[in-house]
Formats: sequence, C-alpha cells, structure tokens
Amino acid sequence: MRDTAIVITDRTDIDALFRQARTMGASDNNDQARRICQKILERKPEYTEVRVYLGRTFAWEKDYDNARTELGRVLIEKENDLDALSALIDVETWSGNY
Repeated sequence: MRDTAIVITDRTDIDALFRQARTMGASDNNDQARRICQKILERKPEYTEVRVYLGRTFAWEKDYDNARTELGRVLIEKENDLDALSALIDVETWSGNY
C-alpha cells in the first residue's frame, strides 16, 4: 500500500482517521499508521486512545523505548488508564522485563 500525505482540517473526522490508522496497522503498515496517529495528536494531544495505539505500533516492531515513552505520557495524565497499563505490561513482557 502506498503512503499518502496526511492533512487534517477543521472538518476532518478524527475518529475516522484513527480507524484508518488502525486499518494500516492491521495491514502491517505501521509507519503510515504512526504518521496518522502523530498528525491526530498534533491536533488533539489529549486523545489517549491514539497515543496508546501509537505505543503499541512501536511495541509490535520491538521498539520498546519509544513504546514506553508514548505509554508513559498517557499514564502521567491518567495513571489508571487500563489500555495504557495493558499495553505497558505487553511491552515489558515482550522485552523480557518480567
């Protein structure tokens, strides 16, 4: 699948764009999924589900440090965020930090 430019306007459906990012990730196009997530977060930094998904895309490619950074950012704001905690547990398990 070809990478495309991501443009977000005031009329952009952010949730639809996030669905597109998840579709890209499910198709192993994590780079494009991350670009979409990062664009969403530029516009809406409080969208924690997007940041958790961004962290997961890093974890799937064994980029555990970046995954921890993104998940940690969520947990600073919402220390009991179950999605972020679950993703962080996966990161630590997959990286051998039991």
